[in-house]
Amino acid sequence: MALDLRMTRCAEASPEAIAEAAACLRAGGLVAIVYGFSQAAASGWGSAWTAGPIAAGVVLLAVFVLVERRVARPLVPLGIIADRTRGTAYLGAVIAGIGLIGTFLLVTYYLQGVLGFSPLRAGLAFLPFVAGVVVAANFVSNVGLDRFGPRIIVPAGMILAAGAAALLTGIGVHGGYGTRVAPALVLIGLGIGCIVTSAFSLGPAGARPADSGVAAALVNSSNQIGGSLGAALLNTIAASAAAG
Repeated sequence: MALDLRMTRCAEASPEAIAEAAACLRAGGLVAIVYGFSQAAASGWGSAWTAGPIAAGVVLLAVFVLVERRVARPLVPLGIIADRTRGTAYLGAVIAGIGLIGTFLLVTYYLQGVLGFSPLRAGLAFLPFVAGVVVAANFVSNVGLDRFGPRIIVPAGMILAAGAAALLTGIGVHGGYGTRVAPALVLIGLGIGCIVTSAFSLGPAGARPADSGVAAALVNSSNQIGGSLGAALLNTIAASAAAG
């Protein structure tokens, strides 16, 4: 009853106040989850410093969804996400962000910490990834998406990225950039190019003109959210593995 009363009062508030409250709930929930992930290396997954922020973040995001369902002018119309095509595009962008930023982080650790690359050399070492993205993005935009559709393009991109991850499991302490890392970066670029290009094409698809801006922005937001989660989670895993 108390929650319903609060939701009713929220629905009657000014649109500006509702937008600010919704933005705070969403940002607070995501920050709490990312913070919880980042604390796992130092405190452990069962620690209150880890589980507490993650649980709080989930609660804040749940309240955000409740608020968005009750108000007349939501910050993120839930109908945009509920659409199967657009929802899948946003999910793909999140997964791509997790994998991409996590890969960048761990491969950079390997190049500088194990192979002894300088920061400049390590940055140039990612050029094969850029080449893969350019090739995949041009193919998907000009031919692939129209001819094969997202049901083939997106899974193919994920398979390519998974193959790259499998290839990276064979790197060793004595080298392997030319035989392992560079080919894996090309595959990751091809995979991410397929996934993200499809997501940006399908994210606004079918949305009402009034919602097209939000639908398009959600693709970029989803990718950034995935990147934040991936950096926090995989950096924690890397630190725990190194400490062990």
